[in-house]
Amino acid sequence: MSKGGVRGFNAELTDIFLGWYYSLMTTKHPRVWSDLPIPPGEALAEELAVRGMTGKELAAQLGRPAQGVEEILRAEKAITLDTAAGLERVLGIAADFWLNLESTYRLTLARNGERESLAAKAGDFLGD
Repeated sequence: MSKGGVRGFNAELTDIFLGWYYSLMTTKHPRVWSDLPIPPGEALAEELAVRGMTGKELAAQLGRPAQGVEEILRAEKAITLDTAAGLERVLGIAADFWLNLESTYRLTLARNGERESLAAKAGDFLGD
């Protein structure tokens, strides 16, 4: 094979590779989301258990009503910015951690609700 033929072959391979690479880098691949909502109160309860601390003791150190902390532990109340900052101060675990747990939990609940709503609409449409 002549040098021109080899160069042509390599150029073709390069074009194929670059086309594949470009499509790989620019194609939006579907992301997989968990549909299991894990309330941040579960992580908080585990942390309190490890420390041998009760919800009432935590509430006292936070300077907040015990009922509010108990509601967080039962996933009846959200962790707010102020609560996350207090948890950071008392437990030494970053406020970002608690806020990320809370937002992920709420987002998962919203996605599950949307999925159920769409499934119900599809069922109505299909006569199920």
